[in-house]
Amino acid sequence: MPISPHLRVRRLGRLGHITLDRPAALNALDHGMIRGIRAALEQWRTDTDVVAVVMAGTGRAFAAGGDIKVIAEALAAGDWPFIRAVYADEYRLDSAIHHYPKPVISFLDGIVMGGGAGISILGSHRVATGRTLFAMPEVTIGSHPDAGGSWFLPRLPDFVGRYLGLTGTTIGAADCLDAGLATHFVPAERLPALLADLARDPASLEELLARYGGPAGAPKLERQTIRRVFGGASLQAVLDALADEVGPWAEATRQALAAAAPTSLVATFQQLQRGAGLDLELALTYEYRLSLRMMAADDFREGVRALLIDRDRAPRWRPATLAEVETSAVDALSLPLGREELDFR
Repeated sequence: MPISPHLRVRRLGRLGHITLDRPAALNALDHGMIRGIRAALEQWRTDTDVVAVVMAGTGRAFAAGGDIKVIAEALAAGDWPFIRAVYADEYRLDSAIHHYPKPVISFLDGIVMGGGAGISILGSHRVATGRTLFAMPEVTIGSHPDAGGSWFLPRLPDFVGRYLGLTGTTIGAADCLDAGLATHFVPAERLPALLADLARDPASLEELLARYGGPAGAPKLERQTIRRVFGGASLQAVLDALADEVGPWAEATRQALAAAAPTSLVATFQQLQRGAGLDLELALTYEYRLSLRMMAADDFREGVRALLIDRDRAPRWRPATLAEVETSAVDALSLPLGREELDFR
C-alpha cells in the first residue's frame, strides 16, 4: 500500500486511524497523501475487523487544502499530466469517502479549508472543536470552491454555503455545527479519550460522541441576513441586496467580494446554482472541468503570486471588474473535456 511520509496510517483496536502529518504546511494535501488515504480506505473496506475510520491532523490544522504551491510549480513547468492526476485522484477520493460503507469520522481540530473540507465534510461524521476554523477561500486566488464544494455548499441552509463560497469567510465550530458542516462538537482536550474509547468499542459511536460532547457556544452568523442578501437569483441581485445593508457585516462582506477575482465570483455563483441539482459525482466532474481551465488562466497564477508567493495581497485580476466578465467565457469553463473527462475508477 503506497504510504506518504506525511501520513501515519495504523490499526487502532477496531478502528482504521489516519493522521495527516505535515504540520509545517498545515497538512496541505499532496498527491502522495491523497493516494495514501485512498489506499488505506480500500484496504479497510472489506476488512471485517475494521468497523470505522478516524482521520485527524497534527498541529494547527486538520488540512488547509491542497498543495497549491506544488500545483503552481507544475503549472509553470507545463506538467499537465501531473496536474490532471492530482485533481482526478483528489476528487475520486472525495467520492470514495462519501460512499464509504463504514463510518468515516474526521476530527476537525483546527483549520479546515478546500481539499481538507472535501475529505471531511463528505464523510459521515465531522467532529468540530473549539479550535475549528472552516473556510472555502478559493475565489481569493482566482479559482473556485472545489473538492465537492459545489455539492455540499448549496445544501447548507439559508444560502450560508453561497455566502461562504463567494466571500471565503472563515467560521468557527458553532457556525459549522449550526449550518450542518459539522455533525458533532467535542472539546479538543477530550479527543484523545474519545479516540481510545472508539478504538475499544466503535459500535457505540453515536453514544460516545454524545457522551464526550459539550456546548459549542452560540452561532455568530446572522443566517436571516445572509438569506436575505445571498438568496438572490443572480450575482447582481446579491450585490444589489448587499448595497442596501449597513453595518460591520455588510462592509466586511463588500470588502471580501471586492477582493475576489471577478471571474471566480461569476463562475462560483453559477457552479453553486447548478450544484444544487447535481449528484456528487456530476458535481465533481463539473469542478474538474473548472479547475483545469481556471488554472490555465491568468487569474490563478496571479492569485497564487499575490497571496502565497510574494504575499503582497494585491492581485491584478484580468478582467478587473464584474462588468468586464463575459458570460460566454464563464460558460466555456464547464464544457466537457472529451477524452480528459474525469472518471471514478
